[in-house]
Amino acid sequence: METKESFKIIASEISDVTSSCTSVANKCVELLLSQIEVEGKDIYAALSNIEFQTKLKELALGICLFNRRKVVKYGMTLLTFPLDNFLSQKDYVVAECYLKEYLFKLSLSVTPEEILLCIIDKKK
Repeated sequence: METKESFKIIASEISDVTSSCTSVANKCVELLLSQIEVEGKDIYAALSNIEFQTKLKELALGICLFNRRKVVKYGMTLLTFPLDNFLSQKDYVVAECYLKEYLFKLSLSVTPEEILLCIIDKKK
């Protein structure tokens, strides 16, 4: 009986983290597209937006909760599908290159303390 309960708890935790990461990735896409479509900024200005970069950091932290080595792969999976549908080919290529590099840097810069604080905050 304990094994079933433990499995349910683990499955619930994974589901929570996955949902959270998807939500943050969607917010990243929304911010980027808003910068381009509503505010008329070019792709470079939109990618360097502080709020956008802060959300990317939040996404990287969320991914680190279940696999620190896959920040770039999982982050790109969550971000590129919607971006590919809404950006021009030229802007998409710029965004893709930038996101790979930025997520890689984030994956190296996230400290174990930040991950622990994120876990503690989720439990509150």
